[in-house]
Parts: sequence; C-alpha cells; structure tokens
Amino acid sequence: MRHNTEFGKELATLYLSVTDFCNLQCDYCSATAGPDKEQYLDENQALETVTQWLKKLKQPFAQLIFTGGEAVFWGYEKLDRVCEQVYQLAKFMKINIHIGIQSNGTVASAKFIAFCKRWNVEPSFSLDGMPSLSDQHRGLGEKVLRNLKKLQAENIQFGLIICLTREVADNIEQILDFLEDNNFYKVRVNVVGSPPDGNDFDNVKAEDIFRVKKALYQRSQQAGTQVLKEYNTTRQILWFDQFLRGIKPAKGHCENYNCEAGQKVAVINPDGRWGMCVEKSMTDGLPVYDTGKNMEVGAGIFWSKQQLWNQCSTCPARPICDHGCIAYHKGKHESFREECKANQKFWKFLLQIRLLQQSCPKLVSSTNFGQV
Repeated sequence: MRHNTEFGKELATLYLSVTDFCNLQCDYCSATAGPDKEQYLDENQALETVTQWLKKLKQPFAQLIFTGGEAVFWGYEKLDRVCEQVYQLAKFMKINIHIGIQSNGTVASAKFIAFCKRWNVEPSFSLDGMPSLSDQHRGLGEKVLRNLKKLQAENIQFGLIICLTREVADNIEQILDFLEDNNFYKVRVNVVGSPPDGNDFDNVKAEDIFRVKKALYQRSQQAGTQVLKEYNTTRQILWFDQFLRGIKPAKGHCENYNCEAGQKVAVINPDGRWGMCVEKSMTDGLPVYDTGKNMEVGAGIFWSKQQLWNQCSTCPARPICDHGCIAYHKGKHESFREECKANQKFWKFLLQIRLLQQSCPKLVSSTNFGQV
C-alpha cells in the first residue's frame, strides 16, 4: 500500500503519534489515550513519511518526536527502523536531526535506555512533582521516579513536563524543592486546558498561574552551578530583557499567535491522518486531514481566517506573551483569559524588579516580592 505523504518544505518538526494505547489513564490527557485504545500507526506509512519529509526539507535543522499514547508500545523494532532510516537520510541530505520521544516514564526499562543510547534520543517525561501529588491525576509516580533515577545513572539527558493544575500551583515551592533535590533541572510547566469531556476539573485561575511563574523566576535567579530554569518562564524573561534593550523579542513560530501549525509543525496520528499540531490532535483540536498535502492546503486556509485578538493591540504584556495554544483556545480569547491575566501580572512583576535593580540592586537580592 502506498501512502500520499507529500507536504511542504518548511516542516521543521514532525511528530509521529504511533499509538493511542497507554497503560495510564490521566485525567487531563489531551489525546484521549488509555488502556482501552488499540490504534497503531502503520509502519510503512511512518517510513514513507519520514523519507519524503527529509528529502523535501529545505532547511538544515529538523526534529522528529515519537509520541502517543505511550510510544514504546509501538515496539522497539519499529522505532529502531524509523530511527535508522532518519539518520541515514539526514546524513545524506546534510540535515542536523534531533530525535525525541515523549513518555509517561512508567516503561523506562533497560530496553528503553538502550534505545535512547543507540539513537541518541532525548526523552521527555510527564511528572507533576512529588509522586503522591502527581498520582492525583496520573498514577505510578513512585515507579516513574525510580525510572528517572535509572536514566540519570546512565547519563541520559531528559526533560520533565509538569501540567499546571490547581494542586501544582498550591504546592509549587515543595515541587521546586523536589526537583532540585533530585537534580531535575530541565523542566517545562504547561497550563492544562479543559479535558475532552469539557469538565474544567482543576479550575486554574490567573493568580495560580502567576504564582507559579513568580516562584520559577525566583528559583532561576539563585546562585549556583546548576539552577532550575523552567522553559516557558525563562523565555518570557528573555523576551522582557530584549524588549527593554529595544530589541524585538526573538520568538519562534510556536510562540506567536500564528504558530504556523500545519506549516512548520505537524503530526501523523495513529489512524494515519495528518494533524496540524500534536496538541489535542486525536480529539477536538485543530483540523485533521487524509494526506500531508491536504493538510498544507488546509493550514493555509485556516491561518488566513485567523486574526490577532483586539485586546492584544493595547496590552502592555504583549512582548512576553505567547498567546497560548490555539488547539486549546481555538482562537477565542475567553478561553485564554486566565493565562492573559497571569502574563499581565508577570509583566508588572518583572517591571518592578527592574526598577528596583536600577535604584537599589542589593535590595533585589534580599527581597521576597511576596506582596506583588
């Protein structure tokens, strides 16, 4: 069977969502994966797709990310064959390729470690802080922690993804202590959208999001050879500093309202259909298409109809705003409102710190900013 895999030349990031099967059933899963699912991506389609992708790509850098469900249940033999194909083609096409895999961390066995070493794969895992806290929405937190320790012992670099629920916001200082105590310094905290059933179970508000941003900022300013610098907050601080220096903030495609989903990033779902982005790709997020070419056309039409929110034109925090994830808010500002308010609070917080630094630098290092 031959698959239509034709698509654009600027696709920098390709996700292979190889299965919707997962051994966990997380409350906030945006992919609606779980133990009762059994869809697996056709291996031939995966191989054809990565081949056509790299042959047509017109830029020197690219990344391929395996995801799911739990991607390792696709099988290590299939993962190996795709990785081998990717590296051979990338070398021939002179493309610097990065391969990643997203996992829940429960199946990071000796085979998983060998796979990561064999193909220089960088994994990322989901863990919402201490196991007892993470288990409130996920499960098997202690097992995940043991597996992460095994990877550290094998010198495998990995990142952690924390979903910002109300429980995370309420326990952020303890979570940051936990991360530092375990030498987990590469972290990303993502705001959780409403789950597919529409039940806003955690009801995270602007004050919760801001409280987490402020705590992350304060940790990032500590002295030491290793400092916890969370991805989303770190880039907002960078954008803020660039703005103050009169430099236009250097934002990537995923950090603008027009994130170029379907143009610079795409996903193939387990059923073989193409999605504009991995976020909510198997639920009710952005449109999905039968072929890569149809996705490219559809993405062009989709973005031609999107307009930046009117509120943004007068918002002082716009330089540090990433406008959220369109797969979640679907172009509706009311669905982004709490993140918007949190960004405005964080903007004010950063301004106050800069003003204090200019007037009394020593005071800044000893100030808690608890009242901001």
